[in-house]
Amino acid sequence: MANFCPKCGGKNNLDDKFCKNCGANLIDPVEAPKEGPKSEKSPAPARTASAPSKPFIILIISSCLQLLVWGLLLYWIWYSYGCAVGKYPGTGDQACQWFYATFSGKNNGGGGNGNNNSYDGCVATGCGNLWRCNGNYYSSEKQIKVDACFTLGNRPDKIYSSWSGICRQCP
Repeated sequence: MANFCPKCGGKNNLDDKFCKNCGANLIDPVEAPKEGPKSEKSPAPARTASAPSKPFIILIISSCLQLLVWGLLLYWIWYSYGCAVGKYPGTGDQACQWFYATFSGKNNGGGGNGNNNSYDGCVATGCGNLWRCNGNYYSSEKQIKVDACFTLGNRPDKIYSSWSGICRQCP
């Protein structure tokens, strides 16, 4: 027959005086275990209270958002560097043209004429040394839309007082 230790619940023989697992006195037992017999292994350490952990889905979403933000930041740095070294010429991206003009030292302006109808940043127009004008004006009560290249003296903003649009020059 077997006897169980009142302290650890370990299995012992009836004639044993001390527990084989924990060394407790078996002759004068203090209390019987409340949970019944336990396995011969030593009891698991008690868990200490800890802060509740976040649900797994929150951790996944948070990680994905962090990856997205870091990815966008690295892409912006890579794209800005490409703009600064002239990797993307003629894209029409004004921010890219600004990076290139700022970091290459080629900020020659666009030959602004002092009013708000001219663009002072150099963005390729495809007109060579001519002026690219995009907008509209009125002639004989009729609206005329313009998107073409002009010489300086032939620009619609210089000829028509009803001109509404932009004229810029950059090869």
